[in-house]
Amino acid sequence: MRNYLLSAVGLAVTIGCSGGSSSYVPKPPPKIEPVSLKAADGKNLFPFKVGNSWTFATKTVQRVGTKSQQKEIEATFKVAKVEETGGNTRATIELIIGKDVVDRQTWISNGKGIFQVNIGLKNVRQFSTPIPAIVFPIEPGKRFSWSGSDGKSKMAYNSEILGAQEVDTDMKRMSAIAIESKGTSVNGKVTEKTDRTIWFAPKIGIVRIRESTSSTVGASELLLTLKSHNVK
Repeated sequence: MRNYLLSAVGLAVTIGCSGGSSSYVPKPPPKIEPVSLKAADGKNLFPFKVGNSWTFATKTVQRVGTKSQQKEIEATFKVAKVEETGGNTRATIELIIGKDVVDRQTWISNGKGIFQVNIGLKNVRQFSTPIPAIVFPIEPGKRFSWSGSDGKSKMAYNSEILGAQEVDTDMKRMSAIAIESKGTSVNGKVTEKTDRTIWFAPKIGIVRIRESTSSTVGASELLLTLKSHNVK
């Protein structure tokens, strides 16, 4: 999946009353058990089985010069094909908006991590080597990097596993493993900078993605929050 935006979203509740005093005491939010980092692996962090799907509420803001455009849509990622080859689980994932398949991606999962291989429906962008989304074993503070190209742009990313965090989704608040990535993509005279955080929840998959990008031609922000999922 292409990647996305966040600045931690907090919950704020303001309660007012008219006249007199109140004995109301707000209840603290229920405690969420942190996810187990030791129990997390490729099979449960991003379950690759045909038919598995994740539907996200998607918010985008694009800025070009002094103009900006906002859009909110619902997007579904669905596993269309799975192959087991040489210790790798290779999954083809389709992006569906409405009834249309608008994008297609290939991912692999193995004992070393979860990686994105390519992206594109017709003009496929094949990465020179798979891009790591997360690497194993999972350890807070662990850093990893990648550099390569998609045939047109030269890219480089530096990532860090932040560990378990509580995050909001459109389903509920939950604990998930956060990975922050910062990088650049250079295509001709245009350099694009990216700041991205992805949250994985065991037995579910990706539950939230935040990405902000900026370049000399514009800027964009993207936020995906999980609305529903169907995982076997």
